[in-house]
Amino acid sequence: MMKDKLPMHVEARKAKKIDVFNRMPLATKAVYLDKGEETISDREIVEVAFSVQVPENEEDLQLYFGDLHNHTCFSDGSITPEELLDKMQERVDFCALTDHDHGGLWKDTLYTDKWKQLNEIVQKRYIPGKFTPFIGYERDSYPWYDNMIIYFSDYKHLMLQGAVRGETNAEELSGWLDKEDVFISPHDTTLLSCSTDFTNRPLQLMPHGFEIISRGNCGEYFNHPLNVYSSVRGGSYQDALATGAHFAVIGSSDSHGGTGACDLPKLGFPRRYPGMTGVWAKSNTLEAIFEALKMRRTYAFMGPKRIRLDFRVNGQIMGACIKEPTDASGRYIYYSVESEEPLVEVTVVKNNVDYFVSKGENIERCSFVDYECQQQEDWYYLRVKLADGRQAWTSPCWVRRE
Repeated sequence: MMKDKLPMHVEARKAKKIDVFNRMPLATKAVYLDKGEETISDREIVEVAFSVQVPENEEDLQLYFGDLHNHTCFSDGSITPEELLDKMQERVDFCALTDHDHGGLWKDTLYTDKWKQLNEIVQKRYIPGKFTPFIGYERDSYPWYDNMIIYFSDYKHLMLQGAVRGETNAEELSGWLDKEDVFISPHDTTLLSCSTDFTNRPLQLMPHGFEIISRGNCGEYFNHPLNVYSSVRGGSYQDALATGAHFAVIGSSDSHGGTGACDLPKLGFPRRYPGMTGVWAKSNTLEAIFEALKMRRTYAFMGPKRIRLDFRVNGQIMGACIKEPTDASGRYIYYSVESEEPLVEVTVVKNNVDYFVSKGENIERCSFVDYECQQQEDWYYLRVKLADGRQAWTSPCWVRRE
């Protein structure tokens, strides 16, 4: 156990906020002991520092990549569902077909036979273990979430209907969010046309997921440099986290022509890069990917080149809600980043403030102890920046003192 080999030091907790393993008591003692005395080697220190205590139920998790927001000619897209699925099967492990419920201007809505047709098409393309397509739709849901994407756990669900199409009241939204077989994530919540205000929202109306990046829209915080359109306060990832809500972060392309998971250089930076989602799941199946979304084992990144992220607090992977005793001495923070492009900066964000930033060389992996408990529930997430300008963000880990 990491704690047994390198215990946290009482004096250190008074003197500093974070600590690294090669400066903690046993590691320091190894430098000063006389020759011949029993000690711990440099190699053992490194192995301990980068070891991760993985719970048994996470040992078999694998990483899968996908795009959770795509449109077809069944609404306002220019490609058939079959053509879209052909393209996505070649590019990703999973995807979602999410046409607008209104069906596009002057077209039949999805509330007709179109919804049944879409389900049948998507179900036929499902190849367990190889390719997992989800069925969902983008629902106009004024005023709570003007654009709200609804994902289903199977291909048999009826569409969620409220009293007024295009609108959603609080009671309807709360009921839908309580469903175990539904995953709801709003879209473009910081844009003027779709803005929402998380700051005064009750927790029962907070979404299961947050689409932090699409193509040119980044909602991490107000007026983010990657957002090429409008920005309104109250609708960002950090605004939502500040309410105490727990949700998964995802990335999507919002493609309308089959361009999901594709680099489009003609659009320029940053719109050339599509949003994508990485999930840590037990298998590439509908059940397992959906479970990973609900359990928040997700991160968002700007594709199409893959970025592999592992982020943990006390050995618990991203998305975990961790309980700790009031006398806990500290939290073990660990991350690992793998990318085809050089890393420029890796940041551990704590309670919406940049808490630890690493730049330069040898930043691909880090492990340290955080001694500081700032509030009853602290949250941590990872932000990654690459040399080509792309970024990535993990779902948080929440640590609650009880």
